[in-house]
Amino acid sequence: MLKICILVALVWGIYYLIQKKHRPTLLYSAAPFLQKYTTLKTLLHGLILPFFLAALFFFGLAWLHPEYASSLSIKPELSRQGVALYILIDESGSMQEEVVVEGGGHEAKITWVKQVAKKIIEERKNDLIGLVKFARIPEIVCPLTIDRQELLSKLVSITIVPSDDLEGTAIGYALLKTVNLILSAKHYAELQRELHKPVYTIESQAIIILTDGLQSPHPDDLHDRFRSIRPQQAADFAAVNHVPIFFIGVDPVILESQFIREVQEIKDAVTHTGGAFFVSDTLSPLPKIYEKLDTLKKSTLAPEIATENPPTTNLQPLFIIIGLVFLFGGCLLETLFARSCP
Repeated sequence: MLKICILVALVWGIYYLIQKKHRPTLLYSAAPFLQKYTTLKTLLHGLILPFFLAALFFFGLAWLHPEYASSLSIKPELSRQGVALYILIDESGSMQEEVVVEGGGHEAKITWVKQVAKKIIEERKNDLIGLVKFARIPEIVCPLTIDRQELLSKLVSITIVPSDDLEGTAIGYALLKTVNLILSAKHYAELQRELHKPVYTIESQAIIILTDGLQSPHPDDLHDRFRSIRPQQAADFAAVNHVPIFFIGVDPVILESQFIREVQEIKDAVTHTGGAFFVSDTLSPLPKIYEKLDTLKKSTLAPEIATENPPTTNLQPLFIIIGLVFLFGGCLLETLFARSCP
């Protein structure tokens, strides 16, 4: 607004200076009977300066790079009831291997897992959802949010770890860190409420972990008690804090006899939290997981009343065109329709 005021003042100043400089040099009678004989040419001549000033004004507006933001899109939906849900995605090197998927085709495990996560994000519309990727070390991809576009864009960015020193399948460490993330979010919410600031209340929470393997920390982390923590220990911590864990193994190989003990350990661990254990290369576990999630106590989430970044339209080309129209019109008036000399 300040820039527009300055622009208007500048144009008015130019108009004032021009008017002050061009005083009439020919005196004529101001008798009323002469004033009524105003010609069309005289009227058009009086429009030349306003046309040029209008052109200057619109060129100035274009120079300001104006944008128009569409009105916020109000969504007439009621407050939603949901839970806080973290999705853990395995990004270890083995996830680039192919697996048979629903329909008989072959697809990289990481691609299939991301499709499963995408489906969860799109179907659990009322939940606060966050993303964590893990291999040797778990990393936050997206904290808990209701912004589905942000979640989907962050999901696309997940790829296989780029180097061997990041390899590993530290399931216990990933679960431990994610439970702490949930507890931190709840603690932050409590602090915000004490300050009387609006914040989401997390009544219930859960974790869905998508992986192709079992616990396998990086060899250099075997003596680190956090990075090598067993899934059973992490699950005990989750159970104490009422965080059910849902394990989805996307490679049926882990059901072979040599993995029976490790599979049973993870199955017992997640069942102890109130979650469930699945090994499937189809989407069949999702309805069962949703059914359990729907039994949890729900948080009341405020409706999403407006888009965070409403679409904008650049008005610069429009003002340039309008300025050119006035400039061209002024030139026509001065040189053709209202010219002073033949």
